[in-house]
Amino acid sequence: MGEADEYDRSFLHLKADIAVITNIDEDHLDIYKNIRDIVKNFKIFCENSKQDSKIIYCGDDINLSSMIPSVRRENYSYGFGQNNFYRINGYRVLDDKINFSILNSHDSYSDISLNLIAKHNALNSAACFAVSKLLNIDFNRYRSIIKDFKTVNRRLQLRYNKNNIRIYDDYAHHPNEIASSLSALKDLAPGSRIITVFQPHLYSRTKDFYKQFAQELSAADEVILMDIYPAREKPIKNVTSRLIYKELIKKNTNTGFIKDKNKIIQHLLDSSKAGDIIIFQGAGDITEQCSEFIRRLN
Repeated sequence: MGEADEYDRSFLHLKADIAVITNIDEDHLDIYKNIRDIVKNFKIFCENSKQDSKIIYCGDDINLSSMIPSVRRENYSYGFGQNNFYRINGYRVLDDKINFSILNSHDSYSDISLNLIAKHNALNSAACFAVSKLLNIDFNRYRSIIKDFKTVNRRLQLRYNKNNIRIYDDYAHHPNEIASSLSALKDLAPGSRIITVFQPHLYSRTKDFYKQFAQELSAADEVILMDIYPAREKPIKNVTSRLIYKELIKKNTNTGFIKDKNKIIQHLLDSSKAGDIIIFQGAGDITEQCSEFIRRLN
């Protein structure tokens, strides 16, 4: 079992027995021409799998659901939509946990609980369920394992929960990931003020998606933008976090672009109050800011 990354097309060398595809997003446009090119490569990945392989895919993803029918492999879809082979039903959030059932055409698998929040975690659990069915794993065994599952660090990770303030560290660095995390927090604590500190990752990604970043970040009650984390890239002329800021200010007036990391911490110390949810988002070194803020709070 392994995880494949489409970033450098290395996933095209794999020949899977069971392939799970969670989504196809427009990303890594420094490698691919456009979304059509990305979809084409995912189709190649599927067709490179063994002749008797099985494809498990999220039927809620429009790019996947339009591509998979053209692939000559046995396939099973999962998701919230009515047309999925495995359908998530009765999704609810209870005290930092999610609970749901999975239905297919002839059975109902009830009371699946996960010590995580967010609909994407329910989707990932449904994908695991589909794999467990192919491997003939008993449902109660699957349910027990899922209930005790703990995700890796920085995936909407609750780092602090004291004095009625919650702080999350989140690896989200694509607009769709940001949307998923913020939606999960709104489901968890309706009415709470959500403060997002976002560090864009890569100049190229910021250039390609600054409008989408602004759109999804506008769901927060307050947004603090940091400088771009360059990772492997050199600066691109006129591409800074201010691109996102100029779009975001049209949608959410409670927005700031603060370059000094110490000033970000001080602002949060001065302005945060009971009931707030503060989330640090990005794939760069923003996790250090999260840790420093928690240290100062303590």
